[in-house]
Amino acid sequence: VKPIFDQLDTNKSGTIERDEVRQLLKQIEPRATEEDVDEALDAMYKSGSKDEITYEEFADWYVHSLIYTRQQKEAEKQIEEESRGVCEVLKPPRGEGVCAWLKYLLVIPLVFC
Repeated sequence: VKPIFDQLDTNKSGTIERDEVRQLLKQIEPRATEEDVDEALDAMYKSGSKDEITYEEFADWYVHSLIYTRQQKEAEKQIEEESRGVCEVLKPPRGEGVCAWLKYLLVIPLVFC
């Protein structure tokens, strides 16, 4: 989450300010309004100045946001697909004859070394 916060904190003040939230929303939706900016700030705000969002406020909001949930699901899906691919490669041959089994038996120990 910190790299995302740092990317949004364009003036490196340690907080995300109203203008930076506006820029983010405009990148996502060019027709974003000041009401959209207010809603985003309200969703992140916990204490202090409402026009400055701290890293802690941003991180708490981000981890509970749809963006984070979607990224987590995509990462889990990718890991599952990659591990399924490895398992498929390591399965013993079926119906391919003696040569395929010999090759499998000779190569499989190399995989686990």
